[in-house]
Amino acid sequence: TGIFGGSLIYGLTFWGPVTLGFGLAIVSDYGVTGPTPLICLILYGILTFYSMFYLSNKVKALAVNGFELKSRNEIIALILNEFEEESSDWLWEVDSHFNLKNLSQRFKNILGVTIPRNPINLRTLLLANAAVSSDGSDIETLTQRFLNFQPFRKLTVYVTINGMQRWWLLSGKPRFNRAGVFLGYQGMAS
Repeated sequence: TGIFGGSLIYGLTFWGPVTLGFGLAIVSDYGVTGPTPLICLILYGILTFYSMFYLSNKVKALAVNGFELKSRNEIIALILNEFEEESSDWLWEVDSHFNLKNLSQRFKNILGVTIPRNPINLRTLLLANAAVSSDGSDIETLTQRFLNFQPFRKLTVYVTINGMQRWWLLSGKPRFNRAGVFLGYQGMAS
């Protein structure tokens, strides 16, 4: 399978001698065995050659698609980084426990951390200010959306970071795997 699923040249270097060897063995005993083994060998040769050609093309297509996908991902990452550097908005992502992950440099600067040693929990960060932020804050709505794993748009929350008071405008949507298990949230903030 490894030989037939790789390059067509590798498959042919294996297939050619094996098929030729079987052919010579069948021809040398043709008077005893008759045409049946020769017909089977011809069918085997056609089937394996077609399989090698088909699988080789599929492997090439998968490799090309993998390179294109990697290239697209790099372009998207560059665009997102440029977006974060040029705008007042930033992207955020949390895991299933609401711990921030994949922090961009801009978001680290906003949080006032260089390299977070302990996970920063977004829910804890926002709820710590819930009592203070009762005026004009959407913290209750955000809490309900978090509890029910629902998307939200442009919710205003009050945050105090390193003694500085800020208002954040948050949008986000939950992420689930194929089995429906909650993976976390991704979103944007201003």
